[in-house]
Amino acid sequence: MRSITLALAGLLMLTAGSVRADETIYQPAPMVDNGLNDLTKPATQHGMLGLGYTTSLTENTGLQNGVLVSARYFTGDKWYALGEVEMASYSTNTLVADDSVDVPDNSTRYALGMGYSLLQGNASVSGKTVMPFVLAVELAAGEQSFGDTGGLYLSGGISTQVHWKKYWGALGIRQFNLDENAQPLTNSEWGIQWDIQLGFWF
Repeated sequence: MRSITLALAGLLMLTAGSVRADETIYQPAPMVDNGLNDLTKPATQHGMLGLGYTTSLTENTGLQNGVLVSARYFTGDKWYALGEVEMASYSTNTLVADDSVDVPDNSTRYALGMGYSLLQGNASVSGKTVMPFVLAVELAAGEQSFGDTGGLYLSGGISTQVHWKKYWGALGIRQFNLDENAQPLTNSEWGIQWDIQLGFWF
């Protein structure tokens, strides 16, 4: 019995020695480039710049057409700051109180305000192409100059915006109010404006 035990012990020692001799330790080499350095930072959209065409119907005057330059800067998920400059052309023969009077040809408006997204979603016409859209309410205050005079301008309206990857478009409607110094020759105190705009992200 003792001899059998010694034989088994010797066999185990020989087997253990052969395993240690053939054993390979896995030592992975450190990866120098894991690909993270090649990743680019995601694009961040800070706001929108736009150029548009406007049509305004002001009290005691006819239709006025103009060019609108706008900028929107995002201040939150739904809020954005708004800045606008509009140059409009007016008739030189405007009927006021049944009298024909000469008024300045052009009007310039500067306004700052805020916008708030009431509704955000995706729109599709063909069922295949999806376009994100935003329905926002906008409030603005500024000055409208009319020849040598200028006065306070206040407006509130709705803007429907369609967003693409690099560009955006919008249709808007607003009501505006003017103080007595804004258009003293025509005695206009309020009006309605429609606009269409196209622009790009920045």
